[in-house]
Order: sequence, then C-alpha cells, then structure tokens
Amino acid sequence: VRMVALLQVEIAHAKGLRGCVGGRRPNTVAWARIVEKGKAGKPQPVSTLISQRSINTTDPVFDEKFSLSFPGLNTPSEYQLEITLWDQGGVDKSIPSDSNFLGEVILNLVKLKPWDGLVLDQLFNLRQGQYANAPTAAGQLSLKLKFLSELQPPSPVGISLVLYHNWDNVTHDIPGMETQLLHDLASGLETERARLELVGSERSSQQIMVSGQAIFPVLTHVNIISPLAHGSDRRLAQELETKARMLLRDERSALFRGPLNIREIYAHD
Repeated sequence: VRMVALLQVEIAHAKGLRGCVGGRRPNTVAWARIVEKGKAGKPQPVSTLISQRSINTTDPVFDEKFSLSFPGLNTPSEYQLEITLWDQGGVDKSIPSDSNFLGEVILNLVKLKPWDGLVLDQLFNLRQGQYANAPTAAGQLSLKLKFLSELQPPSPVGISLVLYHNWDNVTHDIPGMETQLLHDLASGLETERARLELVGSERSSQQIMVSGQAIFPVLTHVNIISPLAHGSDRRLAQELETKARMLLRDERSALFRGPLNIREIYAHD
C-alpha cells in the first residue's frame, strides 16, 4: 500500500507588507504549494492551493485552512513548503510577475518531522528568495502547521450511474458519453475533475422500460477519490456522493437536464 504524508496548513494573517507603486496598498493573495526538490530545473509542484484575496491592506487577514498531501517521507528533505504572497492589483492575473511579488516563506519539511502530529504556531519573516528583481519584501506571515507522516490513504467512494440509453444502440458512443459524464459530474459537484476516477461502463443486467420500450441501460462506474489522507477527506467524498443524488432530483442541474439521461445512482465502497 502506498503511504502518503499530510501537511495541514492555516495561513492566518500577514502584517507589515510593502506598499505598491503610487502608494496603493496591495490586494494580496497567498499561493501555497509543496514542491519536490532534487529535480532537474525548477522544483516540481506536488500539491498547490491559492487563497482568496485580502483587499487594500498591508496587514491582510486570510484565515485559510487547507491540507496538502504528498508521498510518504522516508527522506523528508526532498520536499519543502513554499508560500508566496502576491499583489493582484484588482486584476485576477493567472501568471504572477516579479513586480507584484510581496514576499515568501520556504520551509524544508524535514524540520517538521520532530513535530509529527503536533501544531506549530509561528510568525515567519517574509523573504525575497528567488525573486531578486522584485521590490524589496517586507513583513511577516503567521502560519499554523501540523505535519502527519506515513498515513494510509482511505479507499475511494464508488458510485454507479444508470444512463437511460439502450446499450446495444450506443456502444460506439460510450467513450464520449463517459467524458461528458465526468465533466457534468465535476461541474455539478463543484469539485476538481481529479477527484473523479472513471472505472468503466457496462451493459446493465437489469432490463428497464423507457418510453414503452424494454432496454438494457448503460451502467457507468466512477470512484470519488480522496487524494488527502485523513478522515475528514473521506467524509468529503461521501458528501459528494450524497450531493450527486440530490442533483438528480434537481431539474435545473446539468445531470438532470443533460443528454446522458442519468436517472439513478448507486453507492458502494
């Protein structure tokens, strides 16, 4: 069984950030990621999260709580937490530039191993780091960190969806139907596409009546996976399965209105 490690992070607040050109106060967003060191070129991201913006202040409050997972740490020095602060200047920029860099905190995760299972609450100085051409960083960032090593990820929650289409008539269309199903399901559940794993489709063994015709419908199996290795994430997967059932009863949802004609969902572990 592949083991994973988990870092629970709370970005509380920052204080004393630098101002912007023209005296404007920054609209700050925090980018948090775990990166794997030792790769050719730049470190490769393993997990990433972007916070909400804190508007027009040099002392932004985030109160963002999240978890980042990554492979189990036999050699924890290979991974580091990287949190960077950026001024978005009122514009949602997908690619930040040096000019709106506000500072960074980088922490080698090997330093957290003695704190395994405990909460570390600390104020970190923001540093210039790799953005030497950016205006000088200033201020501090308050973080709470809890490192959990060598956890076994929970099993996924499986669901089977009954598509009211005659299997014999749509066999060649199955790949396209599966792609559309995953898209509609992720959209309706408001979750990442990566949380949905297609298992496959098959001809149902149960015959049903549709518009007065007896058919063998399409049965498609999907896993709602739990990429984070803790109990609350398992509960989240179960909540997503419950929400999928509710969507089928909502005439406004893509699952109900879509061309796939999904009418039933069965859950299983």
